[in-house]
Amino acid sequence: MLVDTVDPSLRVSFSVLITLALLVTVCAALAAWLVIRAHRRQPFIGDEGMIGKDAEVRNGGFVYVDGALWKAKTTDGGELIVGGVVKIVSVDKLTLIVKKPE
Repeated sequence: MLVDTVDPSLRVSFSVLITLALLVTVCAALAAWLVIRAHRRQPFIGDEGMIGKDAEVRNGGFVYVDGALWKAKTTDGGELIVGGVVKIVSVDKLTLIVKKPE
């Protein structure tokens, strides 16, 4: 089959070929599933991971999120109320752009 010979003992059996083909197919399907699952997950680090999180407003234009204080400004230029909760819209260098939740 794989080697053109008249000796039948040098041929690869169909059961070995089918088993290997199924094994490769299962491994490829598992790898594809893992890639798709990782692609759909929301980022949890970096600028992209901050967007959409809630932050608590502190004194001096700072917000508290994930255990750290960040400088913040609002999207509409409004005032931040100390103790209130805002939602992070974007990140500009080390400043969080926030808005009041609806």
